[in-house]
Amino acid sequence: MILLATGLAASLTACLTACPKGKEDTGSPADTADTADTADTADTVWPATATPMRGQNACSPNDAPAVGLQIGIDEPVCDATITGPYLVVYLWYVTWEELVPGPWNVGENVGMAAWSPDPLSSEMTLATSAVIDFETVEPDRATGTYNVTLVTGGVYSGDFEGPWCGGPGGCG
Repeated sequence: MILLATGLAASLTACLTACPKGKEDTGSPADTADTADTADTADTVWPATATPMRGQNACSPNDAPAVGLQIGIDEPVCDATITGPYLVVYLWYVTWEELVPGPWNVGENVGMAAWSPDPLSSEMTLATSAVIDFETVEPDRATGTYNVTLVTGGVYSGDFEGPWCGGPGGCG
């Protein structure tokens, strides 16, 4: 699990070079423990307003296209920075243009999700389940809800809103 998370962190670093921060309204996981394995054991819901998100091109494990979502960035803009905890979700074998409103159950063959306590950390905590429910998908932005359960039992859920930033996927 640690090797998988470390390898995941290395691959995410390439995709998330200008990445975001999550903001908790109470009980910030990053403030309550020293490691991702214990920091995210309590239920955490980001603020009542929509959590900033951005979507970018990514690659599936077989080098097919994918959509990468970074949830918890500082603000919903393409050049937002990450200054704290955030979620990353990959929807494999799909492009932004193919997304439609409705739920995407991220799992073994559909994608993956992980939580990072800090943008400078190589530690990532993998999710056991994640549902991304798109309310709207437009050419330049999306809104919806997310519910991500981590292997440690931590749960992150709420609304998201943000732009589609595109960028090179580097697949193929």
